Amino acid sequence: MINGVRLVQHLQDLSQIGRNEKTGGINRFSFTPEEKQAIELVTTYMEQAGMNVTIDAVGNLIGTYGEGNETIMLGSHIDTVPEGGKYDGALGVLAAIEVVHSMHEQQLLPSKKIQVVAFKDEEGTRFGFGLLGSSAMAGLLTEEQLQHSDEAGISIEEAMKDFDLSPYPLVKVQRNDIKAYLEMHIEQGKVLENEDLPVGVVTGIAAPLWLEVTVTGVSEHAGATPMPIRQDALTAASEMILAIEQLLNNTTDSVATLVS
Repeated sequence: MINGVRLVQHLQDLSQIGRNEKTGGINRFSFTPEEKQAIELVTTYMEQAGMNVTIDAVGNLIGTYGEGNETIMLGSHIDTVPEGGKYDGALGVLAAIEVVHSMHEQQLLPSKKIQVVAFKDEEGTRFGFGLLGSSAMAGLLTEEQLQHSDEAGISIEEAMKDFDLSPYPLVKVQRNDIKAYLEMHIEQGKVLENEDLPVGVVTGIAAPLWLEVTVTGVSEHAGATPMPIRQDALTAASEMILAIEQLLNNTTDSVATLVS
């Protein structure tokens, strides 16, 4: 069994980095002093668990336990959304470290190499472009995508250089030895709570698509324009929203959020 007390303490300690004292939310964005402090703390946890710790060319933090040509990877991320919670991402990383730590204490050697990863910039809060580290590891990240900039005009590539990272060529980050990947994550909805279930097994992953739609109407006299010839943009947008809601209420695997 793992050491639950230690895991809870690690979660609590990590949650203090980037914490907003007024709201209790956590702001730990990529390539910031707060993230650097979190990386140093998680590195310490990995080393205490008997792992050899490295950081790849795009900033993925990786702890390795055991040897072999095939890898079982566990993990998640430690960056946050604005005012994020202490379990989102962090639970997946710290729980994985705790598994390895308990194995190390009990002198259990795995038949395959185990790696715990904290993926770089998974949330995409700062640059509006997420999944940075995991995309690079999968061989999907492009040089063009590294030109995404934050509100100050600093690109991902520039931020990487400030963190002493040298991402090029990106192919050196790609991995082909990972035979299995497991990530523990909190549920961010209410399905388990509503069903009174302690745990769920993921069968699919949300693939978000962002669309910006502009509905253009015609300004007419509010009293003198008959209803059949009005072109009210708000009315049209409302009908579109209701149509989307009706469409998705008839599905079980898709959702939509609409904002104005």
